[in-house]
Amino acid sequence: MQRRVHKPDLAHSNMEIKHAALAGSTGRTGRRHDALSIGERAVLTWYILDAVTHLGLELPWLVLTLTVTVDKSNHWMALPWKEYAKADPRWGRLHDCTAALEVPTALLWGPLAAALAYATYTRKPWRHFWQVICATGEIYGNWMTFGPEWLTGSRELNPQNNWVHKWVYLFYANVLWLVIPLFLLIESAAVIIDACARAKGPRPEARWLGKLEASVIYSMLALYAVVVGYFGMVKHLV
Repeated sequence: MQRRVHKPDLAHSNMEIKHAALAGSTGRTGRRHDALSIGERAVLTWYILDAVTHLGLELPWLVLTLTVTVDKSNHWMALPWKEYAKADPRWGRLHDCTAALEVPTALLWGPLAAALAYATYTRKPWRHFWQVICATGEIYGNWMTFGPEWLTGSRELNPQNNWVHKWVYLFYANVLWLVIPLFLLIESAAVIIDACARAKGPRPEARWLGKLEASVIYSMLALYAVVVGYFGMVKHLV
């Protein structure tokens, strides 16, 4: 009895390959016709606001501060900062900590927020890696904005003792950059942890540090130990 050999349906296989390639080429990981979820729309809205704030408000502030300062400027972009400086005078002059903080905020987090808005809309998987970095930077920036003042008695916060300056300018205008990045940090951490847990099979060596990187790490740690030991010896010898 002659056995019947099953021949693969090449046309069907080619169609599946085309569909897979088309799904891979779409920005939304194969869900190109799906509308954004309510959560994705909220994240997209946030990143648009975040990018506009950093690039449209804080970047001009940085330029003004490093040139003539807000207090001495007659430019129209100085007007919102003149008003905000009533609640926190550091923003009206060249304050070292505030100006240094705004350099990465305006030059890094602003463009990154715009890129993350695009990544959210197109459902790019790399959003979560960069979202962790951006959210961490935003939270740290919030702490460095108010932490030094709190530790030194809040000498420059709300000097006019005005409730609008305190609760609207200082609290609400800044708490957004603490609460929302915290939500996004938790979201991305959960996604990354889940992806790592689902990963199967051998891990490519290219993803891990090699001998060169390990040598650099050990060399830096050894140098650090030498420096710390040297200063410890000098302290006891002098």
